[in-house]
Amino acid sequence: MKRILVPTNFTKIARRGLDAAVRIAKKHQAEIYLVHFFPSSTDSFTVTGDTSLHQGGMTEADRYKAEMIRSSNRRMNEMIDSYADEGIKIVSLLNENGFRAGIEHICKNYDIDMIVMGSSAERTFVEKFKGNHAERAVEYGHCPVLIVKENLPDKKFQRIMLTYDLNNHDREVIMKAKDFADSFGMEIYLIHIYDDPDKSEKEMEEKLQRFAHDHDLNNCRIVSYYHKDTAKGIALAAKELKVDTIVLLSNHHNYLSRFFLSTTTEEVLEDASQYIMAVPNVIHQ
Repeated sequence: MKRILVPTNFTKIARRGLDAAVRIAKKHQAEIYLVHFFPSSTDSFTVTGDTSLHQGGMTEADRYKAEMIRSSNRRMNEMIDSYADEGIKIVSLLNENGFRAGIEHICKNYDIDMIVMGSSAERTFVEKFKGNHAERAVEYGHCPVLIVKENLPDKKFQRIMLTYDLNNHDREVIMKAKDFADSFGMEIYLIHIYDDPDKSEKEMEEKLQRFAHDHDLNNCRIVSYYHKDTAKGIALAAKELKVDTIVLLSNHHNYLSRFFLSTTTEEVLEDASQYIMAVPNVIHQ
């Protein structure tokens, strides 16, 4: 892992995401790209680092934008300076592509390995329809997203729980989570939540063991857990096992299906009190 993207809107919630990213960056000797997104306008841009803007010939709208850039640059630099003793490189980015296009553009052009961001997990009407920023980062970033919830106590990366839904997931997806766990020496739990009481627990565990073997998940603890609600089952299992990070494979829905049916990722984000790592899911058809 070489490059970590951290979106910020200068709130305490966003700062929690940056704190977690700094810890990860120190472990991996990675760079952090701290980005602030402007509301979309006719022209789009990405500004890196300090920028001097000249007022000559500017319209009122141009001057307003220039002032926003200066103000945001100042706040970004203040945030970066507060981590000066951490020994990591933090690059500031200002982007006016909008969140979706901006995430896609930056992840592609800066070869981002992970997005780390804070989230309140509170959902407005618009967020239920479109998804909040954390969920959209999972959908459009095409890389793992570590979500740090508001008011979540600082946790050490010691135990990670990988959820398995018996689908044929891409090996690379699993290895991204495994590599993260290995880098911190985390204990790995492989868990499957099943909602059919007639299913054989032994059969479930045999499938999990085969999956663990096929994906080099050596020495992981295998758990099958019955619960009628998958998301609540994941949250309860994480609490009982005392894990600090839950890994989920994301499921992408269109706007209407997102409105009527929350994904497991979204529901776990609301229920759990752990870090949530959502990894883009590639399922072989």
